[in-house]
Amino acid sequence: ETKLLSLRLAQALVGLSKNFLHYLRGAITFTLVTPPHLVVHVGDILKVVAGHGYNICSWLLDVSCADAINCSASKAVECWRFMSEVWQRQEVQSLGLCGAGRETFESLIHLPNVAPVATFGIELFPGRAKSDYKYLTKTDYYHKNGIVLLACNIFGPRQVLLEQQELKDEADRNSTDVAMLLIKWCSAQVDAC
Repeated sequence: ETKLLSLRLAQALVGLSKNFLHYLRGAITFTLVTPPHLVVHVGDILKVVAGHGYNICSWLLDVSCADAINCSASKAVECWRFMSEVWQRQEVQSLGLCGAGRETFESLIHLPNVAPVATFGIELFPGRAKSDYKYLTKTDYYHKNGIVLLACNIFGPRQVLLEQQELKDEADRNSTDVAMLLIKWCSAQVDAC
């Protein structure tokens, strides 16, 4: 899975150079989101990105995905220790979590001798239950501790919201496109908290 992604990524980065778009290198960064079972296999991706002169700005441990259902706090700690070694070698700029529950989050922020949690990613899109946004009520806590909130998957699962006719109609009424409408919606959700 990661080898195929590495090859596709290398092909895309070579394409930028072939199309004389290599000058964009300074403006492009990557956020890598990895489920626990793939954490130890991202070496190829890191090599491809660095080998083409790009940076991985943030690497998120995604414990919300289906493969991570059985991801206990101890498994998350094991992954975080591995990720911290990569961070200490300065192969990524920061580490974060995506979809972590309170137990996992608390177990990682209090670990000694590991990278700090710099980013907390939450899935945020219209149609999710309000209870899924419980993390937004702690924005002061995150800000005080230097943790940046990152809205993930704002176009819905498999980007289905981009094709939803109701949202297309609303975007037309507001003279914008669906992507911008969803970005504004996410911003309003964070501002409301």
